[in-house]
Amino acid sequence: MILKLGYFGLGKMGFNMVERLLEKGHEIVAFERNADALQAAKNKSEQTADALAALVADPSSPRLVWIMVPHQAVDVILKELTLLFAKGDAVVDGGNSPYKESILRSKEREARGIDFLNAGVSGGPAGARNGACSMIGGRQEVFQKFEALICDLSVLEGHGYMGRS
Repeated sequence: MILKLGYFGLGKMGFNMVERLLEKGHEIVAFERNADALQAAKNKSEQTADALAALVADPSSPRLVWIMVPHQAVDVILKELTLLFAKGDAVVDGGNSPYKESILRSKEREARGIDFLNAGVSGGPAGARNGACSMIGGRQEVFQKFEALICDLSVLEGHGYMGRS
């Protein structure tokens, strides 16, 4: 199943994950606050956004945004996204956040009707490009909704649902 999603974070992992997803046929709008990384994505002919609001400008719903930044930056981004999201939209935190932070983030999004998955992604930049191992937490129905995307990011049989956030 091909998905359309926003992708925030084009560092070593994020850039490679976006490349992999594009090869799998997914439609991606990428955003990065670092101007050099954003320009590198533009040079690769990736569709990019110049602001976070533009990342979620697609009026179709539900919308999905994957965040691939260090866990220390996740709360700031989630706060901004939450203001832009509508009920039923979804966010995946791929920043390998501590589990207690993921639990809190999940509860906060759920109270607003926003789906949340936390993703532990391992394998480094080479895994991000060629298939990572992904351990996903969140509500099972949300995991199942996006499992095809997670499978496309992962090495063969390298993903799993780990339970609630």
